[in-house]
Order: sequence, then structure tokens, then C-alpha cells
Amino acid sequence: MKRKFVYEVQEFVPPDGSIHLGAYGFGVYLDRGFARKVKDFVLDEVDFVQNRFQEMGEKLIVRRLFRKEGGYIRKPYDFVEDSLLIQSIHVPGNACDLGVAWAQIEDIENERVRKNWLEYNPHNVDSMAQAFALFSLFTKWVDWSKALVNFEDL
Repeated sequence: MKRKFVYEVQEFVPPDGSIHLGAYGFGVYLDRGFARKVKDFVLDEVDFVQNRFQEMGEKLIVRRLFRKEGGYIRKPYDFVEDSLLIQSIHVPGNACDLGVAWAQIEDIENERVRKNWLEYNPHNVDSMAQAFALFSLFTKWVDWSKALVNFEDL
């Protein structure tokens, strides 16, 4: 059976074993074909779908990861326009996120680009809780998106 993976995570654990601010960042390579499909998928009720993603993401952050009620939590997902593709994911902390450069999103349809992936990079991931939250939000987004676009060509 041929297997194709939608994403690959790089260096989830601090590579040098040290524990210091910013050490918990990790990278994710997202399959370009999947990224193109979720970007081009037509949403009949884009606001409703994007808001449901935000609600589910906020619940994941509050109930399972940081276990605190109340207070302001930034919406976890920054979507690319009216699509399912995310540019970045945010969790509580000092500008803690996982995101892809806008240039890579603009080049998604460019056949001359040789890379078969989009590269999501971390910013200010200061704890394992933040890393786990970002990882959980990313994988949930992939799962929910795969179900919505019926992505079966794996």
C-alpha cells in the first residue's frame, strides 16, 4: 500500500535538551497538494465554518491544555482569506505561534516552485505546554480540513 503523509513534524523536543525560552519550537512541513486543496475549497458558509474551527480550537486550549477559564484568548487560527488554509496558529504566551511565510502561500499555484511543501515555523514557543497546544491545534486543523474537503488521495 502506498502511503503519503499530509504533514511532517521536525524537532518537537528541544534538540539540545536544554530548557530555555524559545527552545520548544518545532517545524511542520505541510503537503503542497493538501494546502492547495484546502485553499481552493469553496465554502458555502465561510464565516460559519471558520468560526466553528475557532470555537473548537479555543475549547482545546482552555479545557485540555491550559485548564484555565476566563480571560482573553486570541482566536487560534489565522485563515488565508475565505479558505480553510491557515497562515498561522496562536496560543497564549508572548506572541507564541506557528506560521508560514506569506510568500509560500502566494506561490502555492506556481508550478515552477520545486518544493512540495509549505514550511510552518515557530515563534516564541517557551514551554512544552505551548508546543503541545500548537501541535494539537495543527493536527486537529488537518483532521477537520481533511474531513471537510474529503481528502482521500493519500
